[in-house]
Amino acid sequence: DYWLRKFEQDPLPKKVAENFQFQFERLVVLDYIIRNTDRGNDNWLIQYEPPSVQSSKNVSLNGSANSINNNFITLATPNGSVNGRHHNSNGSARSIPNNEETWINVDLPEIRIAAIDNGLAFPFKHPDSWRAYPYHWAWLPQAKVPFSQEIKDLVLPLLADFHFVEELCNDLLDLFRQDKGFDRGLFEKQMSVMRGQILNLTQALKDGKSPVQLVQMCNVIVER
Repeated sequence: DYWLRKFEQDPLPKKVAENFQFQFERLVVLDYIIRNTDRGNDNWLIQYEPPSVQSSKNVSLNGSANSINNNFITLATPNGSVNGRHHNSNGSARSIPNNEETWINVDLPEIRIAAIDNGLAFPFKHPDSWRAYPYHWAWLPQAKVPFSQEIKDLVLPLLADFHFVEELCNDLLDLFRQDKGFDRGLFEKQMSVMRGQILNLTQALKDGKSPVQLVQMCNVIVER
């Protein structure tokens, strides 16, 4: 919640915002396929790494020292000089040669999303009407943006492949069998819900829908 509020007040740089959107869409894909019934804002984490500043000498921007260009900005030089001028202890300024200037290379911030606490996923039926089990991220501005071409290229070829979906179900069968309380009949119901979710997600990606439009689609169950 802290970073979400922070980004609303102080928007991210364009490239960082695009990366955040892509990772958000990955979270949406995960949650929708496994039908996560407990994805509140306290069940996913945002790690934000501020921009790192590295000093590099003899860099020319072919422009004003005060301008920002290609992720380079002139901040300060050694011994207190700023933008090509040196400030003496008495407060006066004198010009210094260009070769003494130090240009500062400011890298873009790094941002990562982690999905945690996924225990209430893979229901054996769609949630009852008395408790909606909503996806809380559906209220975020990012959920109103149509799925990117990048996420389509990443998951659509797989989800549209019947053989991949069946292999996924078989892999989950091997995993779920490790539970001492495993029930094959219950498992088949879980997979019926998941196949329906995959069917909806595939259609939403093809139709250029947004995450919020995805969660508004009718529930589907696909039985073997």
